[in-house]
Amino acid sequence: MRRDDRAIRCRCDQRRVKAEFGRIDVLVNSAGIGRHWTLRRSSPSTTGIITMAVNLRGAFLVSQQVGRVMLAQGSGTVISLASQAATVALPGHLAYCASKFGLVGHDQGACSGMGRTRSYSQHHQSRRW
Repeated sequence: MRRDDRAIRCRCDQRRVKAEFGRIDVLVNSAGIGRHWTLRRSSPSTTGIITMAVNLRGAFLVSQQVGRVMLAQGSGTVISLASQAATVALPGHLAYCASKFGLVGHDQGACSGMGRTRSYSQHHQSRRW
């Protein structure tokens, strides 16, 4: 397990939330950073990797943790804020656009994998489990 995976699991203590409130009904994936990055201007080991980690990997890991609780309780809604960059390429924001396109794909894949509902693709993503 990677160090950043452990950090997210620590921050996303679904057991504590469930113990205090009884259930988890909604998760909003809203974390996102956008730094100017093109293939010519910087190393993908810096800006691009950080942007992908926050915008896509973070949402994946938190959705995985909370999604298990929602599946076990039989319901829940996950809303992922993907921005306009999920459908339109923004000049100079390669990693940001890739991460937001990826977030839409992540949500659609999660929905089809659960066979429970649909994903809404318009500046935000929402799925019901």
